[in-house]
Amino acid sequence: MNSVDKQHLRRHFRTQRKALTKTEQRQAQSNCCKQLIANPYFQKAEKIAFYLANDGEVSPACALNYAQKMGKTCYLPVITTQGSLQFAAVDKQTQFKNNQFGIEEPVNTEQVAATSLDLILLPLVAFDESGNRLGMGGGYYDKSLASVQPKPRLIGLAHQCQKAEQLPADSWDIKIDDIIAV
Repeated sequence: MNSVDKQHLRRHFRTQRKALTKTEQRQAQSNCCKQLIANPYFQKAEKIAFYLANDGEVSPACALNYAQKMGKTCYLPVITTQGSLQFAAVDKQTQFKNNQFGIEEPVNTEQVAATSLDLILLPLVAFDESGNRLGMGGGYYDKSLASVQPKPRLIGLAHQCQKAEQLPADSWDIKIDDIIAV
């Protein structure tokens, strides 16, 4: 499948996701939080990467707050100059700045590579039952995880309306281990 087809899929699923009401988004966040907190990989993980929801993504903010209260070390992605991700430790005192996409990133905090993490929660535009994930198109997670062995557990977070029957997958696409679709 070519990039034009992927762009068409991205537009379709982003439209679906953004059509959700604020009430539906809040309910999705709540349901996602409950499922994450009960997830055995989340429970045993000590170092977890979250993300700040954007563009109608399911927000893991509630689970981030819970993890911090449980004493887990929490991280958020930071885009590097090489077009991959590092993960910056966050706490209540962390300061932020907007990246080139207008998404807040932590500043002046310890950054680690994906190899240091136990669990990464990934945003996505679409997913399928085979573990394929369609992101926004920048390939940041794929580049960051390409050579990581062993990989941290990868859990995608999504709305049910983001489920596809089958997504195209290129050789460089990293599959997710689990999906929490609410």
